[in-house]
Amino acid sequence: MKKVMLMVLLSVIIWVGCRPESAEQTVQTAAQTRLVVRTVPVGSEEIVQSYTLFGETKAFKDVDVFPRINGIAQSKTVSLGTRVEKGQLLATVKQDIPGMDFALYQIESPMSGVLTMDALEVGATVSPQRAVFRVSQQQPLAVQLNIPEALVNRIKMGQKMQVQFEAFPEKTFNGEIYEISPFLNQSSRSLAVRVKIDNPESILKPGMFAKAFLNVDRRQGLTVPLDALIRSGARRYVFKVQDGVAQKIPIQTGVIFDNRIEIISGLSEGDRIVVFGQSLLDDGMQVQEEDQV
Repeated sequence: MKKVMLMVLLSVIIWVGCRPESAEQTVQTAAQTRLVVRTVPVGSEEIVQSYTLFGETKAFKDVDVFPRINGIAQSKTVSLGTRVEKGQLLATVKQDIPGMDFALYQIESPMSGVLTMDALEVGATVSPQRAVFRVSQQQPLAVQLNIPEALVNRIKMGQKMQVQFEAFPEKTFNGEIYEISPFLNQSSRSLAVRVKIDNPESILKPGMFAKAFLNVDRRQGLTVPLDALIRSGARRYVFKVQDGVAQKIPIQTGVIFDNRIEIISGLSEGDRIVVFGQSLLDDGMQVQEEDQV
């Protein structure tokens, strides 16, 4: 009899110890096991679609200077790199006709600029067939770019562009298109254009490597950080958190800029999306948001 009573008592103790938790305890346990994620809201901002192009600086204008007579160079008043003004004396030439004496012929600069070619030596023979100087206009300066065929319909005369140079990495120069080639290069399938840039201090030199930015579109749109994206083949998703539940949302995206990406469809402004912890999520999982902004 005592043995039977002991077995009954043990059964009661085991039943009490194994009975389910209260509803309140169950909720607390579930809350404690929610995955903590970091979220940010979908924002609206100005989106600029831009293409980066590469080119080279050129003189805005080059003029070769030819003597108008045959003769012998008598003097030279300039040297390579000299800044000259329109009408400035560059050299003198004595006409070389035996038995005749002529006044010295003066070679003058046809425009203001920098002397970028000097092929004249005093005492040498000169002729109208060979240039002796070249004067280059470097204020303003030109940047020559090759525009891919796909972008030809996105450019026009007077279009503004920003240009950067390796020699001045912290500085951006403003320019505008002033010359567009009437035909495409057949080998590269590109269109040559020239961009005019102010160069009042003459810090930019012909031959410099240039990086230009062509803005082809500007609009207001929705954006999210690139870190929020989940890729599955050609499809893209984000996790949106609503009422503590993570929802896997398929999205259509647009341009990428500054570590952000444009959202074309799938989200609305203000939706909270996961930017940290999304790799551990499944659709419908309960989550705890952290660092809401």
